[in-house]
Amino acid sequence: MKKFIFFLFLGTLILFGTTNIKANVFASATGATFDGIFPANITYVLNQPASWVIITIAEVDGPGVKTIMITTGNGVNVGFNDVNWDGSLDGGGTATSGVWSITIEAGDDVGSDGFELISYDTGPDSWYWSSAGVIGNRNNGSLYFGMAYVTERTGGTSLNPGAKETIKGLYLHDSFGRYLGGQQNIAYAEGNSVIPWGDYATDQGSPWGVTIGPDDRVYCFVLPSNRDDVKHGGLAVGDGLWSISSVETILDFDDQSNHNSISDALVVGLGADRWLYTVEQTSVRTGSDNDSATDGDGFDTSHVKRYALGDANGLFTGPGEVVIPSSVMKNAFRIEMDSKGFLYVVQQSYAELAIMDNIYGLSKWDVSSLPATEVWHIGLNDAPEHSDPLANADARATNFNGLGLDEAAGYLYVGRKNTPRPLHNVIIYRMSDGAWMGDFASAESVSGGVITNLIGGGGSSIRDVNVDAAGNVMVVNSSFEAFRIFSPPDGSNSFTTSSPYFIDVDNGTVTPVELSSFTASVNAEGNVLLYWTTATEINNQMFEIERRSKEGQFITIGYVEGYGTTTEPQEYSYIDNTVGTGIYYYRLKQIDFGGQFEYSDEIEVEVSGPLTFALEQNYPNPFNPSTIIKYSVPENGFVKLSVYNLVGEEVDVLVNETVNAGFYEVTFNAANLPSGVYIYRLTAGSFTNSKKMLLLK
Repeated sequence: MKKFIFFLFLGTLILFGTTNIKANVFASATGATFDGIFPANITYVLNQPASWVIITIAEVDGPGVKTIMITTGNGVNVGFNDVNWDGSLDGGGTATSGVWSITIEAGDDVGSDGFELISYDTGPDSWYWSSAGVIGNRNNGSLYFGMAYVTERTGGTSLNPGAKETIKGLYLHDSFGRYLGGQQNIAYAEGNSVIPWGDYATDQGSPWGVTIGPDDRVYCFVLPSNRDDVKHGGLAVGDGLWSISSVETILDFDDQSNHNSISDALVVGLGADRWLYTVEQTSVRTGSDNDSATDGDGFDTSHVKRYALGDANGLFTGPGEVVIPSSVMKNAFRIEMDSKGFLYVVQQSYAELAIMDNIYGLSKWDVSSLPATEVWHIGLNDAPEHSDPLANADARATNFNGLGLDEAAGYLYVGRKNTPRPLHNVIIYRMSDGAWMGDFASAESVSGGVITNLIGGGGSSIRDVNVDAAGNVMVVNSSFEAFRIFSPPDGSNSFTTSSPYFIDVDNGTVTPVELSSFTASVNAEGNVLLYWTTATEINNQMFEIERRSKEGQFITIGYVEGYGTTTEPQEYSYIDNTVGTGIYYYRLKQIDFGGQFEYSDEIEVEVSGPLTFALEQNYPNPFNPSTIIKYSVPENGFVKLSVYNLVGEEVDVLVNETVNAGFYEVTFNAANLPSGVYIYRLTAGSFTNSKKMLLLK
């Protein structure tokens, strides 16, 4: 049977073990086709032309190796390349059995001598109206490695020749900056239809920004301006293609009882250790610029916050934790985190405010324990020449609003507004101590010592900066209305990418996972416990867990990371705490690193109602300002759940209605109450029970 192993513009990456190897050219979207008869066809995409490419095909459990080197033509071109393997080996002979891995090393013997534009920059297939956020997938072994994501915050038509209207939402790009699929309408993520961006920031800022978690899921968030009558702020997540079925809201866009409008976000950790960090604007005024005291898009205060998302899916209603309060840092706007857990924060302010309140544009923080400890901050003048006279004299490190991290090189890239060419609006700082290392103008390209002004204006309205896996700098800017990628002046460089695909010579295909068992049970709280084991795994990225009711359609309820390639038995489990009473069906969608997938058989489980009345202790406790209270009732009937202070006054009624038998949870928000001990009481029929909880502000 023929196995086509290819995923459009996607791939995976193995990073070098050292941090001093420069890498700007790289391969992504690796794939292979093999039907048991040679030649096998190997495919990949290059983000820029390479001087050479070395493809290494190695026997997984044996000594066999084949090396293919390409120096001209097909194989070293920017974009799609394909190369045949005839089965021959370096030591002579032919591959007759076994499983074979593929790695692709791409090299550039010359490199760039300045910040050189390397991305696709031909209209209309890279242009925007007012793009605000950009990120590239740098995850090792990711299905979506090399892809870039851009958010259009306003919607409109670029003034560049031949431009098309850009609708608000999330757009997908390949590794060299072109709209995924070569067209804007194809690159517009289908999942945008799930989130009504136009309702959440009628003027601008919806969606404002984008980030990628270690789970490869893509998170988008909203930042309204002061011209919006109603202020919204929330965050949604989807898979790497933002497919319709994968998109769900994590922080509610309408109900902001546990969060505020978001100017930046990042996600760290997997499974139970997944954390969401946000920058949230806490003042009545909200916005994305803060260019002057009278700016209609300006904000007054913000803080850095984090949420323990863990394995939870769907809406997160629990309380967050303030990491850096506005009393410590007044105007936080963008954040990045390195692999050691240090947090880097950009503050946005105009010169007069920065001078008056000592608002430092960039700082590094240790957040391993709270209160957070500042490691360093740059000075008010640690930046190149500024176009504003006051800023140029005393506060050049102001108007910051973009932040990208290149940990391999040890650099931070900061975007600065209100600085048109020939002045420089992307500034480079050293991660270790904040030293100013250099800068460049994102409306110019430098090659061979020649500076070329790029189409679309001076680039003063830079919105965001990020760095791809190979150290290239990605920029979005509402002045030149385009997404651009610049290769830094690193000279010669190379990068090795590991394909997620294996050529199985014996079978002409690869079986990703051999499933041994898959079972379901119900615990005392009415949650469904899923358990499964595998005998072997090849190229297994993840399991997607799907559920349906007796009459419904399957929906995705969660993800569990796979073990890649292993011959050892593995055990997995998942808890579904989102079901009521009834009969449910579950199945697993096993996905390999190239996007190929396979479904398990369905299993059935029946969830019965609780046998007794119960009221659980709230969690967390102590809390500030929200906590969750769970209860269960074994029969249909009227239920009242109330909160009282210590003098017996009823301060809130959480439930006061007839409910069906089942398990329930409610969120109690005490934002308007003083600190102290409170009592919550459940009354259902003849059953009454009370418990204490502690509010600490």
